[in-house]
Amino acid sequence: MVVLGAAIAESLFPDRDPLGQTVRLNGAIYEVIGVFPTIKDSSLGPGVDIFAIIPLSNSKSSIPKRKS
Repeated sequence: MVVLGAAIAESLFPDRDPLGQTVRLNGAIYEVIGVFPTIKDSSLGPGVDIFAIIPLSNSKSSIPKRKS
């Protein structure tokens, strides 16, 4: 499962609905379950338009472990 920022969704799926489509992030395949709306006035930078959010449990298993 992944929720995409509006800019990423528009870039990847310009002519179709991104919901239900799949994307590959760090070699893993995720189904798009949502898209954040565009936030035009954000004092915190670009907002969520450029984010891809995945479950924490997925991110831990896809990040290489650091050697001590």
